[in-house]
Amino acid sequence: MFPPSSASRECSPRHGLLPPHPPLHSYSRAGIQREVYVQGLFDKVAPEYEKMEGFMALGSGSRYRNQALHRAGLAPGDTVLDVGTGTGLLAREALALTGPQGCVLGIDPSPGMLNEVREPRLKLLRGSA
Repeated sequence: MFPPSSASRECSPRHGLLPPHPPLHSYSRAGIQREVYVQGLFDKVAPEYEKMEGFMALGSGSRYRNQALHRAGLAPGDTVLDVGTGTGLLAREALALTGPQGCVLGIDPSPGMLNEVREPRLKLLRGSA
């Protein structure tokens, strides 16, 4: 066992911490209004989402997702649940690693995002988790 480092002491909780700030309802919506609002945002950007992701990730997103899933131990025949699947970017990489014996289910609350999924082998479900 290693002795505690100064970094671990600095990261330990301090006494007298304040609770989280309450929601600022004047700046955000609450309950079902928030869900509808957020879903609308994702529905609106869905057609351009993959172009934006490719630009922001400088084209490295697919490789990064594949490597991350591989390092996590995803193997042929595995079953994957992709929560917040969006347009299926991660789910497509999962399909590549799980192969024909695997199963990938993508779940997302945005119909707009799910309509942009271009992989017929993906099983899709509209919902939230």
